[in-house]
Amino acid sequence: LSRLRRSKKRRDRVAVSQMAEKEENPGISGTTVQILVVLGSTGQGMLLSGSEREIVIRESVNSGIRTIVGCSGFSTNHTLEFVLQAQELKADGVLILPPPYCKPSRAGIVSFFEHIHNQSNIPIIMYNNPARSSVEIHVDDVVELSYLKRIVGIKDSTTDLFRILSLKNKINVFAGDDINVPNYLINGAAGMITVASNIVPQLYRDLFDSYKVKDFANFLKTRTQGRGNEKWQEILINYLIHLFIQQIYIA
Repeated sequence: LSRLRRSKKRRDRVAVSQMAEKEENPGISGTTVQILVVLGSTGQGMLLSGSEREIVIRESVNSGIRTIVGCSGFSTNHTLEFVLQAQELKADGVLILPPPYCKPSRAGIVSFFEHIHNQSNIPIIMYNNPARSSVEIHVDDVVELSYLKRIVGIKDSTTDLFRILSLKNKINVFAGDDINVPNYLINGAAGMITVASNIVPQLYRDLFDSYKVKDFANFLKTRTQGRGNEKWQEILINYLIHLFIQQIYIA
């Protein structure tokens, strides 16, 4: 969501409520998109002031839809300030990127998340996006952090399928890169937190529901509505071959 209306130069409060309402459209299973992530990087969340962030969080929480708040900051204290604000405003969880630009070490990243966890009382989804933060949350460190009570998942915005294969039985992994959503789902992702799902939430919900009930024909049909067909056909064919080989191996 853009932070200002161009015409009136004011915070676009109406758009937040409209977005929440749109996300609640039912999918093919009759269920709805039940969580809205606000103040993410695509929505310029890191550029808003504290008072502007409060407006967005309140609008989303008051809409009745479960709300996860993007709380990435440029330092540990900056991030914690955002997290405590979201907690006070009754958000359901927070999404946190390691501090960008300063490139903390692996030990520094672990210490960062431990501190945020221990100084707050709200569910945390870690956010791995090396393109934005210049660092990657190593899979071994994700596993270590998963033992903390309120670290409930990780959004993974990479193309490295080794990560989902290594983590799927350890922690909830959410696909964060639109082009890789099908790959992540068929390899065990718990869901997705993506950009395009803000525009076509029902399409993404139908994609997820089709996978969960193993309706691969509709899975392919749904996904090819959004992007180039050949890419997604290749993904599905590779997955079916994988299942076939797996069955032979088990037999």
